[in-house]
Amino acid sequence: MGVEPAARGHEGAVGAGRRCRSAAAAGNPVRGSSAARSDPADRPPPGVGKTTVARGLADKIARTLPDEWLFVEVDPHGLVSAALGRSQRSVENLFGTVLDEYAASGPMVVLIDEVETLVTDRSGLSLEANPIDVHRAVDAALVGLDRLARRHQSVLVLATSNFPEIIDPALASRADRVIEVPLPSEAARREILEATARAVATAFPGATSLLHPAVLDQAARLTEGMDGRRLRKAVAAACGRRGECAADPSLVTGDDLLAELHEPRWAQ
Repeated sequence: MGVEPAARGHEGAVGAGRRCRSAAAAGNPVRGSSAARSDPADRPPPGVGKTTVARGLADKIARTLPDEWLFVEVDPHGLVSAALGRSQRSVENLFGTVLDEYAASGPMVVLIDEVETLVTDRSGLSLEANPIDVHRAVDAALVGLDRLARRHQSVLVLATSNFPEIIDPALASRADRVIEVPLPSEAARREILEATARAVATAFPGATSLLHPAVLDQAARLTEGMDGRRLRKAVAAACGRRGECAADPSLVTGDDLLAELHEPRWAQ
């Protein structure tokens, strides 16, 4: 798969500190590294920061535990192939060779984002619509996880998904913990809006009215049901709402933000 592990002591791309190193990917679905003793799963909705939380957990592990940990991030989309038999072979190579070799060198954290791509519920698959290769690839992933858990004690596998209903139950049963990451509350939305507005005001000092407490309070109330990604996009949209603001974001005001949030496209 052409994976080249980074030298020990190299600081990981996730910013996990001195004790975390990452594996560099070269044209393959692996970035970073880890095995799976525990297997927490983060679940929907989208845009709430599940992947960020998972990477933050890797950072916390690196800063808290005494040994140097290797961080591996797997892109499951890179394992899926239309060619018969190739998906299964790719999955077997990932778990049976690549991750196994990484785990043999020391403690590891593995992040599998959008895990439903890799471990789709087999009961919902049609052998006519989905080739037998898909079923075998799911089998290979489950067997590979079990093998890693048996062979390597210091391996943590994290998986995220926006669609838990289409994940194979056999994977869910292997998870030591399932964490629901909900949409932000009103207080959390206010914090996200404030952080985003502060970034704008720092770059463009004239935009400080975005930080007025009354503006942030009202904006937080108006954005019920919105995820963090859309909240940040709404602030960015407010900066371009008027032509003069688009040319000079320092002219954006709190009224621009509130007016933008009243637009139908932000309605839930």
